[in-house]
Amino acid sequence: MKLHCFHGFLGNKSQFDFLKSQFDVEAYDMYSLCRASKEEAYRSISISDGDVVIGYSFGARFALELLERFRPKLFFSLAGHAGLDSESVEQRLVIEEAFINKLKTLNKDEFLEYWNSLDLFKHDLAISSESYDKAVLINMFKEFGLSKQKNYTETIKRESGKIVWVNGIKDNKYSEYCKKEIEPLGVECIYLPCGHRLLQNEQEILEIIKNKVAQL
Repeated sequence: MKLHCFHGFLGNKSQFDFLKSQFDVEAYDMYSLCRASKEEAYRSISISDGDVVIGYSFGARFALELLERFRPKLFFSLAGHAGLDSESVEQRLVIEEAFINKLKTLNKDEFLEYWNSLDLFKHDLAISSESYDKAVLINMFKEFGLSKQKNYTETIKRESGKIVWVNGIKDNKYSEYCKKEIEPLGVECIYLPCGHRLLQNEQEILEIIKNKVAQL
């Protein structure tokens, strides 16, 4: 059994190193995956039926396509999103265009300061990005942004028995979304006493994964 791990926007694959003492881990560099089109990215990944998929935030959204294509044994969504309804896409496009504009006009330090100051991360430690390629980061919005993501609600409902959705209870936006949109699909939802950046809570995440894998 292998754990396939996908980090978030401005994160890095080393954020999953804490799992390596307990599991066989393959952590993916999202910047390499997201340099081109979606289909090219997904074509480079292969997951066996007995494997486990773990995605955080951007990586959780990205990984939903893998849940649909490969049907792994377990799927962990850490602060993920199933996809927008059609009425919400235009509003999200405006937000993503604003992020793209910031990437184009700010230098690395300025953008990181801006990103860390977003209300979504007010309960988290600031991050610095080991990888910072503006063209790739812009493509992550243009090709893989939430506005471009299909809605995986039906897939989640069908595969609900193998999904664990984890949120930080201090992250009001995503925890309330989970209660409203994900729990009714029959998915097990876990709420930790933290903010959005769940990978800053390594021990808690490790225990959740260990407990669920032990039940297989």
